[in-house]
Amino acid sequence: MALISRSPILRESLATQIRHAGGAIVQPRERPDTILIDAGADDIPDLPAKPDPRIRSIVLVTPGARGWLPELKAMGFASYLVKPVRASSLGSRLFEDAPIEETSTARDLAPAKTDHALKILLAEDNPINSMLTRELLRRRGHRVLEVTSGLDAVAAAAAEDFDLVLTDIHMPELDGVEAALRIREDAQKAGRARVPIVALTADAMETGKRACQDAGMDGFLTKPVDPAELDMILGILFPASGAATRAA
Repeated sequence: MALISRSPILRESLATQIRHAGGAIVQPRERPDTILIDAGADDIPDLPAKPDPRIRSIVLVTPGARGWLPELKAMGFASYLVKPVRASSLGSRLFEDAPIEETSTARDLAPAKTDHALKILLAEDNPINSMLTRELLRRRGHRVLEVTSGLDAVAAAAAEDFDLVLTDIHMPELDGVEAALRIREDAQKAGRARVPIVALTADAMETGKRACQDAGMDGFLTKPVDPAELDMILGILFPASGAATRAA
């Protein structure tokens, strides 16, 4: 199976789900049995590649782009998945070969509700990015505490327990990478449980990823945060909590 997407977060998240389902990831040039092609984050499909007529192709679309399914079928796609992709839907498309004509059920399209509201620390010094990310989280039923510096993030994480920390990389006084290192060190010294930390960054390059991983972070989201990518990473970090939800 191969994945084609402009989003590194989506590629990594789907690859993880596919491996958990028993599948394997290969490059498109290796002639996989199935190719997943992401049509982008907008309601008008923006394909990074066309379907290969020799290989079963599945298109990934936003809920608002479902009206384009007839055109996508005409291009050669055999099936589709609506983002954020649920593990059950992914397994159905990959292993049960559901056709693109299939009509999504009300359960597929209705806004999902969390059965566990996460307590999230959001460290972001840009007020616009902070507001956008906060609202995405609150629409999904989560509680958010906002701080605007790395030092404040370290202090907040030491003062109370969080289910998740989202931290910008570039902040005044202390950057997100150093803040993550201190949060990890403080938790270890105090004997507290390890909290997942996800970086918020405009740097999607491999060097930025490596710095986040070296600091003990569990993932990263490119700003401005894409709702589908947020849902995907929450679903990976909290698979049993129903945290990977769609906005109301």
